[in-house]
Amino acid sequence: MNLTEALTLEHNMWKTAQNRDAEKFLEIVSPQAVMICGGFR
Repeated sequence: MNLTEALTLEHNMWKTAQNRDAEKFLEIVSPQAVMICGGFR
């Protein structure tokens, strides 16, 4: 997967989450996925 494909998938994932479409979200995101959040200390 190249950078453009990864960014497209991420964009689609966030748009689907924003629309609260659980069925579509599960088509995009693997059930084994782990969300990693960055932050500042």
